[in-house]
Amino acid sequence: MSDKLNQIIIDVLNISDDIENITSDHENWDSFAHLNLILAMDEEFDIEIPAKDFPKLYADYDTLLNYVESKIKKN
Repeated sequence: MSDKLNQIIIDVLNISDDIENITSDHENWDSFAHLNLILAMDEEFDIEIPAKDFPKLYADYDTLLNYVESKIKKN
């Protein structure tokens, strides 16, 4: 699962290193990239991410990973 998330981050934020330490402070993580991250996670992991969760996902790598893992466990 982390490999898929890593690839999403690489593709969306156009970065190639230190992925697991990425935070929303990164210069490539703007509001448009954030929306693209959410859409890509939604599609790749076949989960539904409600709009109310968007703000809490504007955080860091661990938050994204933990969120995806929790959504997959519920399905």
